[in-house]
Amino acid sequence: MDVPPAGAGGGHGQNMFIIGGTVVGGVVMACAAGPAVVPVIAAAGFTEGGIIAGSWAAWFMSSTAAASGGAVTAGSACAILQSIGATGALSGGMAAAVAAGGAGIGAGIGAGVGAFLQRFRRRTPVVELAGLSALRPYRAVLLSDFGVLHDGQARYSERTVEAVQCLASAGVRIYIISNSSQRSNNTIANLTELGFDPAWFEGAVTSGDMAYEHLLHRPDEWWRSLGSRCVHFTWSSRGTINLEGLSLQVTSNISDADFILVDGTEAVGQGDGPAVETPLHIMRAMLAVASAKKLPMIVVNPDVVRVNGPGGPIPMPGLLAKWYGEMGGTATLMGKPAPAIYEAAMSALDLSPKDVIAIGDSLEHDIAGAAAAGIDSLLIAGGIHAADLGVEPGARQGPVNVDRGALAQLCERHHASPTYVAGFLEW
Repeated sequence: MDVPPAGAGGGHGQNMFIIGGTVVGGVVMACAAGPAVVPVIAAAGFTEGGIIAGSWAAWFMSSTAAASGGAVTAGSACAILQSIGATGALSGGMAAAVAAGGAGIGAGIGAGVGAFLQRFRRRTPVVELAGLSALRPYRAVLLSDFGVLHDGQARYSERTVEAVQCLASAGVRIYIISNSSQRSNNTIANLTELGFDPAWFEGAVTSGDMAYEHLLHRPDEWWRSLGSRCVHFTWSSRGTINLEGLSLQVTSNISDADFILVDGTEAVGQGDGPAVETPLHIMRAMLAVASAKKLPMIVVNPDVVRVNGPGGPIPMPGLLAKWYGEMGGTATLMGKPAPAIYEAAMSALDLSPKDVIAIGDSLEHDIAGAAAAGIDSLLIAGGIHAADLGVEPGARQGPVNVDRGALAQLCERHHASPTYVAGFLEW
């Protein structure tokens, strides 16, 4: 089976696509600072109703956000296009901005188009594995936990435990990289309760770690200007997130907030008391008010859904980020696929990307993030994509047949393709 590559990585061919797209895009936009540019932008997917799912606009926004650490910054080409599309008109100020910076904006768009087109320059087969023993030697593994080691409630099988043990016995360094709003203090201890030996793991980093460190240390001007008053979307039954030490003032009133902090999808923090359980449609209404105020959003866990045992997938903070983007808001992602969490893990391992493989169950997060970091990847089909890929969640023993046609379609939809695919994690 052939599926398009994820689009990350270098090479002379890719550079020629990007250089050519940059030149053409710059010329076109420099000459198009007039009303005619509006329908062109709408056709690309930036519309008054929001960004069209699966369009070039959706791909451009996600790529821009990933490249800048998760945020679509104000004044960027993507932000300008989104604003024009949302209003359906080219205002005088916007026209001036496009006229003054048309070539620069067009160059950015052209580079994006070039990278987008380069995904189809060649087609790379995804190798289906019966088990990890068939992999080429890697020195380390960036291992996701949810959807790979367990289903949110129980480990997949004894064979999953055996696979991790065999990796460790072979001298492969295993580092957990998790989109979890919780900090990593107890990540490995929680795996111990499922039958995994903590000695097998070298360490762990979570998106919760990344968010906490950025909010605590405020590493650049954007973070320093963020403010301290936040509306906090969090968990209730799954455990509230501790914000102690961050000097944040939690409010449930959007009009009093400087930014939105999204840790969970079950409750809204109250500041001076326990979080109050809140349905998603109320959260969505609050986001509409926040987007009108142009409040920045910090998304601690970018996952859209997550496996949760027999009950099926549950909504995750990334869903609120998607809604906010459709409303015209901007969100900063703290976990996979944004670069920061990969940089933290790779810094801890101190290895070249060619010596590392990432294993996860999400094309949008694990596989796209690994590709952007220049790391090979293994998609576990029995995770969140199980239904789409024809994998029976209960089929945890023996070979699993992945629907290869469905995989090609999913890779196309998420603009990401793994190096390898397997039903479940087995040796």
